[in-house]
Amino acid sequence: MPSASLDGLVIEMSHTLPLDEATRRIELAADDLAKGLLASKEPKISKPAPHHLQLAAAKDGLSFEADIAIGEASVTVTLKGQLELSWAKFTLAGGESGVRKRVQAEVETALNDRLGAP
Repeated sequence: MPSASLDGLVIEMSHTLPLDEATRRIELAADDLAKGLLASKEPKISKPAPHHLQLAAAKDGLSFEADIAIGEASVTVTLKGQLELSWAKFTLAGGESGVRKRVQAEVETALNDRLGAP
C-alpha cells in the first residue's frame, strides 16, 4: 500500500478570540476528534503546557502526531507521520502531494469551524 508523509505539514489560522476561549475550543475539537473520527485509532491527547496540545495516534496504517500551539491571535498545527491508503485512494487524491493538500484542507476547515474566520 502506498503511504503519504505528513512530516512538516504546518497549518496556521488567525483568530480573534480571547486566548482562553480559543484554547477551550481547540481542546473540545481534539476531544471530539479522539472520540469520533479517530476513535478506532486509539489517539492520545496530552497538554504539555498551557495553550499547547499534542494529539497522537498509531494504528492500522495511520501514524501521526499533531502539535497544536494556541497563541493570542493564531493557532498553529504542525503534523508529522504517515498515512497509508489504498492505491485507488492514493491515485484519486493525486499522489502524496494531493493527500497532503487534502489533509491541510481538512485541518483548515476544522479550525475555521471551531474558531470562526477573523
